[in-house]
Amino acid sequence: MIEQFKTINDLSAVIKEYEGMLSRPTRRLSHPTLYRTRDVGKKEKIIKGVRVKDWFLSEDETWVLPHNQMGLSFSSS
Repeated sequence: MIEQFKTINDLSAVIKEYEGMLSRPTRRLSHPTLYRTRDVGKKEKIIKGVRVKDWFLSEDETWVLPHNQMGLSFSSS
């Protein structure tokens, strides 16, 4: 969809709608939430697109366990 703006105020109103939004840039052919081997360092471990160091996993690495400093709440840094 192409939209034309007659004044800078019209454009400014649209820009204000997006203020405060966060986005995560991704490399070409990469996924915005899952990791591929090429997206991380050689020493980092990935299980089904999830970086192990970002989550607290069970010993057999099949379950994500609750943790107060790991997981989705802390992934924005």
